[in-house]
Amino acid sequence: MPDTSKESPDPPQSGASSLEERKFQLEVQKFEFEKSKSRGLRFFNSNLGVIITAIIGTATIAVSYLQLQINRESSANQLVLQGSISDAQLNLEKSKASAAQEKDERTFQFDVARLMLERQSDINTEEVKRVYYLREIVMSALPNPVGLMITRRAADHAADDRVRSAWLDGFVKLSLTETRLPATTQQPSISVNYVLARYPTLATPDGKNRIADILDAAREFGLTESAAIILAYALFTSDFLNGYDQYLNVASAELIAAVFPSIFTNPSDAKPFLGNARSLANKVYSGRFGNVGPDDGWNYRGRGYLHTVGKANYARSGALIGIDLVGRPEKLAESKAAAREIAAAFAGLSRPITVDGVVRQFNGRLLGLAGIQGIYEKLAPGTLKVTEGLTIPSVGKSCALWC
Repeated sequence: MPDTSKESPDPPQSGASSLEERKFQLEVQKFEFEKSKSRGLRFFNSNLGVIITAIIGTATIAVSYLQLQINRESSANQLVLQGSISDAQLNLEKSKASAAQEKDERTFQFDVARLMLERQSDINTEEVKRVYYLREIVMSALPNPVGLMITRRAADHAADDRVRSAWLDGFVKLSLTETRLPATTQQPSISVNYVLARYPTLATPDGKNRIADILDAAREFGLTESAAIILAYALFTSDFLNGYDQYLNVASAELIAAVFPSIFTNPSDAKPFLGNARSLANKVYSGRFGNVGPDDGWNYRGRGYLHTVGKANYARSGALIGIDLVGRPEKLAESKAAAREIAAAFAGLSRPITVDGVVRQFNGRLLGLAGIQGIYEKLAPGTLKVTEGLTIPSVGKSCALWC
């Protein structure tokens, strides 16, 4: 075996070679970096103008956009401001116009009121139609307080009961509007004794029977809560149960001409009918309300609490209550038939049922409103008393046809 312990190992050649290679590679990389750097600087220097132009262009666009936004917001704010100013000016002009109009209306109302009071003697005429016309002017053209003053004063100085009734009807209507009364007053416990306690003069056999029949009819037609209004209407139109049949015993030719002005142009034309109720009825109702026969005016004269007139209306009421009133018209003056007719008529009225609403729907005007309201206030506790202190003529005095 050879001896190798004294032989020296040769130094590694590969390690030195690797170190030199790495130095060479670093030098190459440095050269490449410097070369790239030089190219980048040359590119930047050669394109500096383009870059600066791009930056300036971008900045210009941004500034222009911001300026546009600012202008838009400013324009919008100006429009809002101008709109507010225009609205304020418009409202101011409207207020001025409204104030001027209100002033003109008040001046007109004052002039009308002053004229009405100054010409009071002319207003207190016996021509009821003229009174109705003047009353409507007062009620529609003047404020309620002024209308109340004029209608009350005109009633207090009226020439007769018919004129007084006309003005009082207007006064009560304005009072009801002013006080805004409840639509209905419930009277579930109203009874015959309750009514008699307030109107003792009705305590006769016929009076008790008629009141009971009216209350029964109100219950039959589901009108218990309106029983006080039904009773008030019936008591007024029948002159407190003293008349259910229109006998037409009129006291004077002047009154006949006043009640039927379209038939009799002057009192002398009505004189031949004084004391002849049948001829008068046939004269004034002939050819009207379904009357065709020579005696239909008399046969189908006003009866019941509604003063139903004419063959056609008798037929209509008869159908409502199941009675042949065309064949037997006199039955409408009987207690039960009259009570059921008025209750059936009330059942067909628009709601709510109020005194002034009932009068308007039945009569087409305010005829009898003050008298009916006055009775209703006595029958309905808790109702505001708009008729206190008024002297209201009875239906017999104001109409003079039911006796």
